[in-house]
Amino acid sequence: AGVQPPLVALAAAGDHAFIRRALASKLLTPNVRGPGGRTAALAAVTQGSLEALRALHRHGEKLDVADVEGTTLLHAAGGKAGFGDEDAIEIAIFLVRQGLDPEVRDAAGYAPSDHAWSAASSREDGEGTDAAEVFDSVIRSAPSFGR
Repeated sequence: AGVQPPLVALAAAGDHAFIRRALASKLLTPNVRGPGGRTAALAAVTQGSLEALRALHRHGEKLDVADVEGTTLLHAAGGKAGFGDEDAIEIAIFLVRQGLDPEVRDAAGYAPSDHAWSAASSREDGEGTDAAEVFDSVIRSAPSFGR
């Protein structure tokens, strides 16, 4: 597994206030990778913390990245959306406004919306379908979003 770099661990905890202070003071630097190519931005998305993601981005964290499996920030947001995480929709809106490609494929050939639908279909309560539809609509309307 390996040890996560401090910035990745902070993002995984969603500690946006400390992230902001640590990056502003140059205590930590952006764009470090942990095991499997995990970045602080990917950890923030997985945590569902838009505030942490924004803090990272403001201080130079790249958003157009993928881990070793080709999982991008939009793929991670799609998976969370399919499980009904409303924060994932806000994160997806932020990401497409930053110009991320909503049709990007991971190493297995899946698009972010495929991750949303896959997560939604695994839910026993049937509630994931609405979330996957919203996610799909959000990322497909990406060209109409202002940047």
